[in-house]
Amino acid sequence: MKLPPGGGLERKLATAINDLSLALAASQEAASIDRMTGVSNRQSLLGGLFTEVERASRYGRPFSVAFVDIDHFKAVNDTYGHGVGDVVLKGVAQTIKANLRSTDTIGRYGGEEFMLLLSETDVEDAASLAEKLRQLIVFQVEGNPKLTVTVSIGIAGGFGQPLRVDSLVRDADAAMYSAKALGRNQTYIFAEPDEDARVPRAPISAAGRASAIELGRFAREAATAALTSVVAPLAQYQGRPSALIATIVSAMGQQLALPDVEIDRLRVAALLHDVGKVAVPLEILDKPTSLTSAEWQSVVQHPRIGQVILEQATTLRDAVP
Repeated sequence: MKLPPGGGLERKLATAINDLSLALAASQEAASIDRMTGVSNRQSLLGGLFTEVERASRYGRPFSVAFVDIDHFKAVNDTYGHGVGDVVLKGVAQTIKANLRSTDTIGRYGGEEFMLLLSETDVEDAASLAEKLRQLIVFQVEGNPKLTVTVSIGIAGGFGQPLRVDSLVRDADAAMYSAKALGRNQTYIFAEPDEDARVPRAPISAAGRASAIELGRFAREAATAALTSVVAPLAQYQGRPSALIATIVSAMGQQLALPDVEIDRLRVAALLHDVGKVAVPLEILDKPTSLTSAEWQSVVQHPRIGQVILEQATTLRDAVP
């Protein structure tokens, strides 16, 4: 903003407005960026997804979504430490960001998973772009010569009015898991078998895929219920309000027209959000007075403890060949 000459009231007012504009811009950017990786955060990413789907549907244009998942990321954290894991996350995110087209968007969907929004792009062109990105992402971390980073990518897309946010998210996520099942470090398009496709596709029928997804959903729900039943009776858990919170966030997700997969993630997160408290001594949780530094340190560890519990409870994912 160009400031008026002189040092009077007008200049002071213009300076204040300019400072406010800069502060608002910085605040908006901070609210939409994932601090760890420097790309769009989940909230900003999903907002962009809804916008792109609405635009493509209105004007009958192509649009594709790609899920990018870092291969064996849990093993990276377990073997080399979370510091190296953070370097890998940022390295993958920034490599993709630096090589995307100006019309595309990358955001951190969750954990080690990123989503790409590819406007004006059909699935075949999205596959070509994804393959170029995948080959660029194969890199090593300085000081860890034995660590090689690769990614698996799943793609879904379509044209115009048939496009739906929940279907795109579900299909791209399923395609990414198919890429892992085929050996990792490759790209997979969610589509029916096609001998002329550029990217190999597993020979699975639509009915077979639907049955597999339904069985997987049932297994996930059973695992969640089993874990909840184990920790709920423990005195430290104190997660009795979790079922109510799960009901509330599910209703909120439906009101916001979030994809079914998003609502399910919210529900499970609400049910298990305090599971890490099982490792915090009961006398600390129930202490009526102020906590000591050591006691507070024990309490603040519970989110990380919960993460470890859930990682151990979901190791079947690592069994995918």
